Amino acid sequence: MISNVRWRSSDQDRLVWVGDNDSNQEYIVKSGYSMLNKEDQMQVSEIFQLLWTLKIIPLAAVCAWRLLLDRLPTRLNLAKRGM
Repeated sequence: MISNVRWRSSDQDRLVWVGDNDSNQEYIVKSGYSMLNKEDQMQVSEIFQLLWTLKIIPLAAVCAWRLLLDRLPTRLNLAKRGM
């Protein structure tokens, strides 16, 4: 299969960013950050969507939601807020 590939010796190898639809295919931090945020948001939204559809008491769902967001009033979190 490889022997049937025709290589063009005039072209140089180069790295190409395919993270967005930018025509110049160059990596910029903004596009990388945007791509990572979209993936994180998709994963988090799926988890929260599952959490809110569970057949559990609302207090348990809120507690789990706060736990996932690291918003429980632990000593460390209270210290971060200056309390």
